[in-house]
Amino acid sequence: MYARKHALDHPDRAAIIMATSGETVTFAEYEARCNVAAHLLRASGLKRGDHIAVLMENGPRLLEIEGAAERTGLYYTLINTHLLPDEVAYIVTNSRARLLVSSAAQRPVAEAAAAQSPRLERMLMTGPGDLPAGWESYEAAVAGYPRRPGA
Repeated sequence: MYARKHALDHPDRAAIIMATSGETVTFAEYEARCNVAAHLLRASGLKRGDHIAVLMENGPRLLEIEGAAERTGLYYTLINTHLLPDEVAYIVTNSRARLLVSSAAQRPVAEAAAAQSPRLERMLMTGPGDLPAGWESYEAAVAGYPRRPGA
């Protein structure tokens, strides 16, 4: 069932509970985060059928990016965080990803892989710390977008 239905019927129920940290995201918050990310993807020039790649650990941010891609009709490839830069670059290039989202924890691999992936048009990184040249903060990039669809 689509998360929006749950967000409308049970907005305060937990959609995501992280076992290791206890972080909880309600259906209403998950829906809002997915919508914000979907606005970002559309504003990036991505259209139905385009492709993005994601290199990050399992968690709420990964799930909201997946949800945003689904809402906008994008294909997405989740890349294993144990791969080497050449392997990640192969996946990014072979999938024809136009955008790559990575976490700060994956910075060394993501940075090296992106340098080998000429089709990438935009690179976003979540989390704290300095950004590599050519990368944007995911949090800053989504900051100005509305929390509801079609706004």
